[in-house]
Amino acid sequence: MRENISSILNRIRNYFLEAFGFPGLNDYINLDSREVRKKLHSKMYYLNCQRLLAAMPIMFIINFLISLYAGAFHHSSDKIRFFYIFLSFLTIFALILGLITKLVKDLKHRPVLCRFLYLYFWMTYLLFFRTGIVIFNHSFYSGIWAVFMALFIALIPLLNDFESLCEVILLLVLVFTSDSHGLSNTAHVTIALIIIVALTQKFNYAMIVLRDYIQENTFYDKLTHLLNRKGAASQLDKCSYKFSKIRQKPISEFTYGIIMLDIDFFKKYNDTFGHDQGDICLESVATAIKHAVLGRSEVVIRHGGEEFVVILVDADKEETMRYAEKIRQSVLALEMPAPDTSVNQYVTVSVGIDVVDEIEDNQYTNVLSGADQALYKSKEKGRNQVTCYDPSN
Repeated sequence: MRENISSILNRIRNYFLEAFGFPGLNDYINLDSREVRKKLHSKMYYLNCQRLLAAMPIMFIINFLISLYAGAFHHSSDKIRFFYIFLSFLTIFALILGLITKLVKDLKHRPVLCRFLYLYFWMTYLLFFRTGIVIFNHSFYSGIWAVFMALFIALIPLLNDFESLCEVILLLVLVFTSDSHGLSNTAHVTIALIIIVALTQKFNYAMIVLRDYIQENTFYDKLTHLLNRKGAASQLDKCSYKFSKIRQKPISEFTYGIIMLDIDFFKKYNDTFGHDQGDICLESVATAIKHAVLGRSEVVIRHGGEEFVVILVDADKEETMRYAEKIRQSVLALEMPAPDTSVNQYVTVSVGIDVVDEIEDNQYTNVLSGADQALYKSKEKGRNQVTCYDPSN
């Protein structure tokens, strides 16, 4: 059922995209982009929680002003009590959301939690909204609540196809609901404009998916989803700029920790277990590397074949060595059978590190010489170890 709905929505979306001069755009977006969409959804769920938190004070003020108006012209204690319960809900939810954002440091990597918080808020808000219209049964309240409800939904949009359809239907329902309460023509026009904003958000989302899809296929390795050589320069520039803002330190004062690693006996691994299993091995090692440096400002690159490079922004030798060792242990902890057990019964990596003062034009390949030599030393000394580059040797 869900697949049929998705197929129908895709056809409808494709029709409108072609009508506006974007033939085949939807097919291009959908092409091989499941991972891109998954990553983008995770980002957007977190972003929506942040938007929701930022919008909460405005929502509080608007509803507080409505409650003052209700108190001045309507003396029903039940109506006033409803408003204060609603204001309490907004306050408590804002505090809980703020507390979760503060305590859960990797909230952006918890899309399920972000999505639950987001949907829970809107479902509860809709319940209050509809209850308010029923209690007051007054065109002023139903009108202003309909306008602001539509505005908030448009500014903080839902994501996937099914939710987008529900959102548009919901906005249309707001218009028809308002009709039954004598909504003014001005409010009708306002809500219509807001619906246009919401639909524009959807089109903008499609453009973001397209941009990310192109970027993913240009700058990322398809197998491991790590940066390739083309994407490394751009990402390193962004990473350095962002880190300079966090640490309040100019980029010119940064040092870069270079970690270069190689899967031991990988050719023999392919010969022993097959290339399909070799691809799984590469994916697993890439994931282990990413998890080992998660939370640190870094650039992780598949340099080629079974070689990987990690660049730590503003890192000294001790910190680089610590993360390199963490990566080595993370790969070993995967406990993948090794084709050659002379080093270890499980797959291992040899690692070389170096620290450089600058990376000109963000071309990381120009500063790999030291880490490459250290990697070679690790292999000479028996593999499955970390070696720091020493220019005197």
